[in-house]
Amino acid sequence: MTNPNYIKGTHHINLRPCGEKAYEETVAFYTQTLGMPVVRSWGEGEKRGCMIDTGDSVMELNCAQQAADSGTPAVNHFALATDHVDEVTELVRRAGYAITVEPMDACLPCEKLYPIRIAFCRGPVGESIEFFMEK
Repeated sequence: MTNPNYIKGTHHINLRPCGEKAYEETVAFYTQTLGMPVVRSWGEGEKRGCMIDTGDSVMELNCAQQAADSGTPAVNHFALATDHVDEVTELVRRAGYAITVEPMDACLPCEKLYPIRIAFCRGPVGESIEFFMEK
C-alpha cells in the first residue's frame, strides 16, 4: 500500500548568516544582486529574519549568533510544504526517524501576522526537515 502524497513542494530553505553584517550582506546579495523580493520580515538586530521569494518557494534568512564553522551549518534546514503536518509527522515516526520538534502552532510576527503549523524531523543522512503548513 502506498501512502498518499502529503507533500506539495518545497516551502523554504533556511540560511543562517552569522552576525548582522553577514545578514545584511546576504539579504543584499539575494535582493539587490539577484533581484529576489522580500515577502515578509520580522525582528531587529540579531533577532532579524525575512523570507525572500525564489519564484516557486521562499528562502528564509535568520541572523545567527554563531559562525557556520562552530557547528551551526549555514544551511540550517529545508521545509516541505504540506497541509498535513500531524499525519506526516506520524508517518515519519512510524518509519523509525527521530522527531526533533513535535507538531505545533506558531505565528511569525511579520508586518502581517503569519500563522503556521510546523514539525521537524531528522532525515536518513542527518538532515533537518521541517514540515510547514500556512494557516
